[in-house]
Amino acid sequence: MTSTHASQEYLRTKVLAASPIEAVVLMYELAIESLNLAIAHLHSGDAMARSKAVTKAQEAVNELALAVDHSTGAAFTSKLVELYAYVGVEIVKGHTEQSETAFLNAIAILKTLLEGWSQIQSPASADESNAVSIAPKPAGFGYGQDPSAGFESRDWTC
Repeated sequence: MTSTHASQEYLRTKVLAASPIEAVVLMYELAIESLNLAIAHLHSGDAMARSKAVTKAQEAVNELALAVDHSTGAAFTSKLVELYAYVGVEIVKGHTEQSETAFLNAIAILKTLLEGWSQIQSPASADESNAVSIAPKPAGFGYGQDPSAGFESRDWTC
């Protein structure tokens, strides 16, 4: 087994074993990591590699937006989706205008949201009465999707 295959298999196992909150945190981390990589490729002048990193970041942000549960009726859900849309605009702007500032704006927003989700994530030693309980959605369920329909997960490996 090659090291690339082993790391892909590790990532696959990590994602499949993740709780819903852990999966959200992983998506934020993936988006931020991809945008940092896009900035590095912006500096090196490697447009193809930058494009690949930008696409991965966009897909992660899109996945986060699709995972928002609007059925709760909470007012913040539409605002969160609007924020994800703004992050998407900044990512496109960073890529098309070769703007590190736009990438950094997107990263700043994602890091702020990640901090909030990381605080929700309950450590193993936390008192269960204080833990946040989130019922997992069926695999692939998101905005505009039928939860009873089959769903193939995306390949998030490099």
